[in-house]
Amino acid sequence: MAHIQIDASNTCTLKCPYCARQTHKDYGDVLSLGNYFKLLDYYDHLSFSGQISDPIFNPNLITMLNWSQNKSVTVHTAATSPKHTEDWYLRAFKSNPQVTWIFGLDGPVGWSERHRIGQDSAFLMDIMLMGAGLGIKIIWQCILFSFNEKYIDSCRELADKEGIEFQLNLSTRFTPNDPMEPSRVAVTTRGKELNPKCLVDQPHNYSAKGFLTPCCWIDNHWHMDDENVQTLYSEELRLENNTVKDIVDSDAWKQFKVTFSKPCWDYCTMANPSSRKIL
Repeated sequence: MAHIQIDASNTCTLKCPYCARQTHKDYGDVLSLGNYFKLLDYYDHLSFSGQISDPIFNPNLITMLNWSQNKSVTVHTAATSPKHTEDWYLRAFKSNPQVTWIFGLDGPVGWSERHRIGQDSAFLMDIMLMGAGLGIKIIWQCILFSFNEKYIDSCRELADKEGIEFQLNLSTRFTPNDPMEPSRVAVTTRGKELNPKCLVDQPHNYSAKGFLTPCCWIDNHWHMDDENVQTLYSEELRLENNTVKDIVDSDAWKQFKVTFSKPCWDYCTMANPSSRKIL
């Protein structure tokens, strides 16, 4: 099943300290309906998640969800804003009841804001409960931190009680002696073999700049000086001017999957100590 991760906007109201969005300022634009129709025509699984944005800030998101009937669609959101009211979420849920909604709340109500600065966790919890009550598949995604690890069991119990799937994530972005790093995690160092996930099952990525890339990890300004990455962002490969098939079959994509790039060694090498488990 062809899978695409979509940066549907260029906005997020949260100030999460570990997020790449804190260094991606004024990056790109919102996904147009024209470009979304092209993605919809090619991909079976569409994930509105985003590297540098929250999908709720695309003004056409509800229309896009409505267009996505008979597709596998997920919306991953964590932000809150005054204009996204309970009525807005109700309309979004009803626009396509088959959509899976993933809400990022890092702990109980009132605690998530310690990481997701600017969030209204109480409001999002109410929205999650409303969606679950409507029969929408709701996933509570929680990143494990030192401040919330003692509450994880109670969060999971609440999720189970309300018919919500609880998903605990382990971050790889902590610095040495980071006070936010939980104590319940063990990290194992692995070998140095390059293991490109884009050759197996890693979803493609739609950048807020209007380009497709083989994965989301190379879609940030830290890697734009890599010549193999630069070829994927040439103007002739902009989605506005092509079909998805033309882009993924292009010489630039074929060459990239032969030579790869520095980011690939950063993120897909087995030396990256991202094999983590909860103790």
